[in-house]
Amino acid sequence: ERTPLQQLLHESGQEEDAIPTLKQLMSEMQISKIIKLGEGTFGEAFKGNDMVLKVVPMAGDFRVNGEIQKSPAEMYAEAAIALQVSKLRERSQGPRAARTKGGRVMACTDSFVELRKVAVCKGRYAPTMIQAWDKWDKVNTSENDHPKVFPKEQLYIVFITADGGQDLEKFELRDFAEAQSILLQTTVALAVAEDVCGFEHRDLHWGNLLISRPEALNANGETFEEAMLDRQCLRGVDLRIRTAGLKVALIDFTLSRLDTYAKGVAFCDLSVDPEIFEGPAGDCQMETYRRMRKETKDRWEEHHPKTNCMWMHYLADTLLTKKTFPMSAQQKKALGAFRRRALKSNSMSELVWDDFFKGAWLAGDS
Repeated sequence: ERTPLQQLLHESGQEEDAIPTLKQLMSEMQISKIIKLGEGTFGEAFKGNDMVLKVVPMAGDFRVNGEIQKSPAEMYAEAAIALQVSKLRERSQGPRAARTKGGRVMACTDSFVELRKVAVCKGRYAPTMIQAWDKWDKVNTSENDHPKVFPKEQLYIVFITADGGQDLEKFELRDFAEAQSILLQTTVALAVAEDVCGFEHRDLHWGNLLISRPEALNANGETFEEAMLDRQCLRGVDLRIRTAGLKVALIDFTLSRLDTYAKGVAFCDLSVDPEIFEGPAGDCQMETYRRMRKETKDRWEEHHPKTNCMWMHYLADTLLTKKTFPMSAQQKKALGAFRRRALKSNSMSELVWDDFFKGAWLAGDS
């Protein structure tokens, strides 16, 4: 039987006797220049070339940033989820997808961030990463421990993804059509993943939704709108979506849940982290965690698709109360009504049919 670390190495296609250092991984991925993007309690985010690296120390016997380090078992769940939702970019039939008589592909979405690589690394922090960390610290004053504390036997897990753009908190919206597009693309992505592998994000706050304005033309000479037409497929039906020129990318699956291809469940047991439910009353994000706990009855392994609807309610609320963009009274009313209906919905495949999205997507080749 594999140990959790061996499982993690297997998932990332690595051998136990050939774990690279962070410096070696960057060399392998041809990342030369690197900047620090941001930080969280459990890790650091860097950007190099067109890639983003999330570096999480694990399995050490000392606290980092005041917290016990994540175990390989905990990181295995996040790695399995990140790999599986990234594969939804390719047309595939997941663990839950029913096959049609013709064996037609059932689902795809490219609205989860593209995962380039997951790797376990060992050793001290790479010198270029420490330089980038110090530079960021001078401007932003880090709340994290300095990475020079890590010893030469330290283990890390590194998630390398495409650069999905700016998060919703920082992104400047131009009009109502863009807000509608963000909600639609997110709804379709969650509907596909929910349908195919019982996926729930469970932490889709405005820092975990990235948005970009892609170039008008791609390599095939198609406009972005044309290139997007065939990218989403739900229950065997191709969806043509009005993007308003935006592309969304969902990130960070630390708290997520899904059915794995190995007929297991990857999930994070939030019952062991009661602090997450103790945020201020009236704050929509904090209320969403509490709503999830009520819905799941603290049984986090089970599939409760309603949690995705709760995060759509939160995103609609965020667009209404925390983002500013031109919007008519009628549009504001429509967004408010969608916010209410999202909370009453039971699944994303139900919410995708909501009146708020009327005319924003078409099924098939019509």
